[in-house]
Amino acid sequence: MKKLIILISMIAIVFIAFANPTENYQNPESSGMTSVTAQQKKEDKKSVQVVIQETTGLTVSEVAWLPGMVQDRFKSNMQDYLGMKIIVDAKSESALKKLQAESENEGRDENAAIELGKITTAKFALFVKVRKTGTGYVVTSDYTDLTTGEQMASASSKEYSKAEYLYCSTGAVDELTLALSNKLGIVISELNKNLLTNGTSSFSLDDQMALAKQNEEQFKKQMKAYDEELSKLMTSNDITAVQNKNRIEAEKALLAEKQNAEKKRQEELKAQKARAEADAKLEAERSIALKTQRDQMAKEAAAKAAEVRKLKMAKQGVLGQINVIESKKKALVEIRQGVEERSVELYNQMVKDKESEENRIRNKAYSTVECENGVPTQAAKQRRENQVIKSYEDLSNKFFADCESVKQSTMVQQNGLLTEIRSDLESLAATRTVSSMGDELRVSFGDLVKFSV
Repeated sequence: MKKLIILISMIAIVFIAFANPTENYQNPESSGMTSVTAQQKKEDKKSVQVVIQETTGLTVSEVAWLPGMVQDRFKSNMQDYLGMKIIVDAKSESALKKLQAESENEGRDENAAIELGKITTAKFALFVKVRKTGTGYVVTSDYTDLTTGEQMASASSKEYSKAEYLYCSTGAVDELTLALSNKLGIVISELNKNLLTNGTSSFSLDDQMALAKQNEEQFKKQMKAYDEELSKLMTSNDITAVQNKNRIEAEKALLAEKQNAEKKRQEELKAQKARAEADAKLEAERSIALKTQRDQMAKEAAAKAAEVRKLKMAKQGVLGQINVIESKKKALVEIRQGVEERSVELYNQMVKDKESEENRIRNKAYSTVECENGVPTQAAKQRRENQVIKSYEDLSNKFFADCESVKQSTMVQQNGLLTEIRSDLESLAATRTVSSMGDELRVSFGDLVKFSV
């Protein structure tokens, strides 16, 4: 009888549990269970594997290096700008290439495409094709949902004349990154849009510092993700796990170098900003000095002109008039010499400024986005050359503007004296009688007694 009661009680408990399942269910998060969190699910949705699906027309040497550079740039951009989590899976890459090609050849058979999702932990794949045309290179990208086989976004770059333009800053990969962000509805900050479109050439120091800080924070997140991935792989001795572990460790080492470079970059930018502020202060002082000296030169020119204008031609004899003209010519020459001397000083300052600015530009550290594997890209080097040329042009224009400013400060006095000198010379050339020549010219007729009759 006691056993029967116990049995009835157990049945009642089970019945109640099934009748009210929600009352006995515990939320994994509230109960402390280690189920997949909402954040992890969100990250899984962004997990993507970048696959170089096909290369066409490349030379043997280009095949050896170019696809890898394009792939690395895509990986970096997908993480940095689109917030994707890059999946490293050595085993699945070749299989993904094959199945994607079969899916395309069969008119994107959905069942065949879904097979892609069964061979990798990535939720999405970015299939990349690199094609060499008769006049350049083109890159196409296809963003595919591996769980459904749906092609979510595709884009093709414009034609680039050189191979390095595919993966360098503002190149084909950057162009396609912007295109994919638009088609996938992923918001990119204005700073990053400007970076992908124009590079850092138009960035102010504050923008560059913000970018360096942003890169460092992004690298920290990537490093954490790599560490989490490595901790999972450590428990497996599978050959694929070992391959993936080696690849992740290599990428992690490269990432550490980039992170250190960004820290150093921030320090250099702070020092550069301090120098720029000091230069601005010095330039302001130079501008004040230039204005002060310019005003002083104008006063001196006015004083010299006023002094010689006291001498009146009408009250002078011939030699006196000549002396007046020579005095005015001397004053005009002295004013012009003052302008020329100041122009020489400005020229010497321009030469020093050009040398200083060129050294600053050439010695400035390259940012991470301007480098590939720690080496500055050809495009980045060319931008530096263009910056040097531009600095030369700006300083030359400033020199001519300053010289013109100095010249203009005395131009009224110079023109006034020049007009007077020309007028005086015309007066001097007029026909004269002996009696009008004044006391400077004395005529001797000799001893008149000798000529007497």
